[in-house]
Amino acid sequence: RSPGAFRLFGASQPSSPMNMPQQPLVLDSWKHRAVDASAGGGVLPSDLTCTQHFGAPAASRDLGAGAAPHAQKSVGLLSARRMEAIKKSYRRIDTAGQGWVTVDDLEKGLHRLSRLSTVEKTQVLHMLADGAGAHPSSPSNGRWMPRVSFAMFAGYYHFLSGTIERDQDFEELMQSHWGFFEVSDILDDMKNNLAMVGLACALRSSPGAGSLDSVSFEKFRGAMASVGMIYSEDDFRRVFAALVANDGQGTLEVRRLQESLMSVSRLPVPMPQLGGMSSGAIDAGIGHMGEGAR
Repeated sequence: RSPGAFRLFGASQPSSPMNMPQQPLVLDSWKHRAVDASAGGGVLPSDLTCTQHFGAPAASRDLGAGAAPHAQKSVGLLSARRMEAIKKSYRRIDTAGQGWVTVDDLEKGLHRLSRLSTVEKTQVLHMLADGAGAHPSSPSNGRWMPRVSFAMFAGYYHFLSGTIERDQDFEELMQSHWGFFEVSDILDDMKNNLAMVGLACALRSSPGAGSLDSVSFEKFRGAMASVGMIYSEDDFRRVFAALVANDGQGTLEVRRLQESLMSVSRLPVPMPQLGGMSSGAIDAGIGHMGEGAR
């Protein structure tokens, strides 16, 4: 996977030591990291402004009401799985269920929940507040309290979603920004990481490991056996056949094996017919057995 990148151009603003330099800000849409400006990437609409005020207190941030009207459109095009990830993330900061949070709430949430660096957190905060078009609400205690609605929040992540192909990758991006939703999610992530470490160790420890892009059946079976995974030859061959690479050489594509180990979905591997019986005939036979039991 090669992460896409967004190139965001800052709005015109007066020179100030607290303002970012007037140059393209390139954000990696996978982990929202600053990357080299020469990296290729899509360009967001020209009317999406990003006025950066690094170091400015929350009360003095410029949050123009019309900064990015397009940030709130087409939210309905997100998949149900991605929208659910966005909702779960928003609920982590909107604990009262109001449908809006202040910029201060976002800032505190990022500090408490996110795995991003300080600079990355600031980038996310400013893009949510300014790029999504947050506007000041009624003053409270002499301070403006800008609000970011769920629609603004979802609109921002709709932009980031555009260059992320898999729902699972998008969920991981949301988790890197706002933490894990459930303890079971943390355990699943640990399981996936341990699986990747174990797979790498197994492939490297097998005799004549060579390239890790694809492996032959014998190398695959030997690698699994080297870390104590003993299955029948038929089981190994079924897994191998499901993940065989399209290289004409009959090798297993390691990348597909990694993705399958981390995926919650099951591979559509057909079961062999038993004694020439079709799966429909087997199901019918099981049904008759059930009727006899009644």
